[in-house]
Amino acid sequence: SCTNIFSALQDDVERVFKCKTGNSSSTGGCTGIDSGDVPFDSQAVAYLNIYCYPQRRPSQEGWLSYCGMTSFKPPIRCPEIPPPIENGEKLGNRYSQHRRLEVVAGRDFSHIQALVKGIRNVAKLGQFQVATSGAVLHPSKYLVIVNPKGGTGKAESIYLSTVIPMLEQAGVEHDLCTTTHARHAEERVKESGTGSTDKDLADYDGLICLGGDGILHEVLQGVETRKDADEILKRLKIGIVGCGTSNGLAMSLLHESGEQYGALDSTFLICKGQTVPMDLSHYSSRNEEYTSFLTFSWAFIADVDIESESIRWLGRLRNELWSAWRAVWLRTYKARFSYLPPSKVADYKTTGITTMPSLSDDIPADDWVTIEDDFILFWAAHVSHASYTTYNSPASKMQDGVFQIMVIRPPISKYQ
Repeated sequence: SCTNIFSALQDDVERVFKCKTGNSSSTGGCTGIDSGDVPFDSQAVAYLNIYCYPQRRPSQEGWLSYCGMTSFKPPIRCPEIPPPIENGEKLGNRYSQHRRLEVVAGRDFSHIQALVKGIRNVAKLGQFQVATSGAVLHPSKYLVIVNPKGGTGKAESIYLSTVIPMLEQAGVEHDLCTTTHARHAEERVKESGTGSTDKDLADYDGLICLGGDGILHEVLQGVETRKDADEILKRLKIGIVGCGTSNGLAMSLLHESGEQYGALDSTFLICKGQTVPMDLSHYSSRNEEYTSFLTFSWAFIADVDIESESIRWLGRLRNELWSAWRAVWLRTYKARFSYLPPSKVADYKTTGITTMPSLSDDIPADDWVTIEDDFILFWAAHVSHASYTTYNSPASKMQDGVFQIMVIRPPISKYQ
């Protein structure tokens, strides 16, 4: 805006400063302006704001961090360049440490524009990257879905205090949808009817969920009903800020990105605008079909997850308490489990046979392995974390096409 102001002054001096009665000069009747001078407003001030979110160094993480608190306070003045991180040291959570620089008065802003372009290039902000196709870039527009009842109910406060200011700093526009009932998120992302006043999901560049893993599960079920579901999933950027009880996907994304767990850290990655593909899984039962992105749990894990809903108000502690209770009163379940080993998947992809047999079909005897027994626990995962405190599948990657499956069968003691 400052550049436009000074350009206007240079382009049309007499139009900006109207002439008054008095002695005329060679400038065309304007007084107080020497010939050849350009008016300059000495009161105008321009600032360059640089929004920084560095990670805390290991020495800045005190013992209070292990109790969920911190004694760290960001430095007020610009710190000196710290020494490099040594091998084995891990950086902590990100924090805000912004810079506001006053621009030296002048008429040429080209050097400031070059600096801003350089900062955006170094920051690798996805929405400011040059389009390789030559298409004209436009401000990113996201749909933000907030579940105010998820987990301990902090989603709305996190949205107001963290997500809104960081999206504004990154130049990302957004619309808000606050869920009011079950499956509201699913309804919102379905194809808009003729009488709907909401913008269709296809009109957005990205989708951000604030809640637990359940809110994104609802979104995926809604997207699957659309005729353009495949196109939407390929094009739409999807991010999640963990505000639920477990927050497994948020933790898995942060872990793979080398970040620590936190709402600000998740929002930081979202503002970057960089994306990676992620595996999705499809499940069929006798009664329904659905798409998922996290884990498939049965027996012990499912019992804990479902039965502990009665003490949801305890937050993540609910899982630990109910796990101990369920371990004391251990159950076993009869099942038949068949799977295709990873070594055989490559053969199937080569021959073009990649479809799963249906529930009513016989399992191919040659390549498939079948276990029919009593089960205590069955846990299939294709992300690293089932919750932000449960690192249950270290070998899982976001896009490797493989389930890592944990199975526990009797005989086994309660202590084990």
